[in-house]
Amino acid sequence: MDAHGDGENYRVDTLFTSTPTENHILVGTTMLPGSGNQFLIYPYDLRFSDFYGSDCQSSESGDLWGTSITDIEWSDSTLIIKCKIGENCCYDFLGDVSVDENGILNLIYHGYGEHCACNCCFGLTYVFEIEDLYQEESKELKGVIINGDESTLRKLTKR
Repeated sequence: MDAHGDGENYRVDTLFTSTPTENHILVGTTMLPGSGNQFLIYPYDLRFSDFYGSDCQSSESGDLWGTSITDIEWSDSTLIIKCKIGENCCYDFLGDVSVDENGILNLIYHGYGEHCACNCCFGLTYVFEIEDLYQEESKELKGVIINGDESTLRKLTKR
């Protein structure tokens, strides 16, 4: 197959649009950039900076349908939260975040794509930069949940 394809299968490595506002193209597992939800975390000195996932793991990796926060790494400059979820094995994921009035950070994901006849355990990682983004006194995070599911709540203590 050459750079232009073989007549049936094409490769595209460049995409042109007529205006910059048409460049909103999301592919694979990625974060939703600049959603309205993400502005809600600024008073907590957080900026959602990255979101990525692991490949489908077999059911041998433990509780396939268990959704949980597996690790929290909180430093002076970053907050990294790792989760595991059980979802359709052909899904990719779109990540977003919000925070409620009680200081609970909600890690949001939407599975999308092909629907296959299998399920897998995936890892999702949410990365935040800690920056002074708010002009007033910073608020304190109290906990973290996944997709609003209170059974996944992990309480946070001050760094």
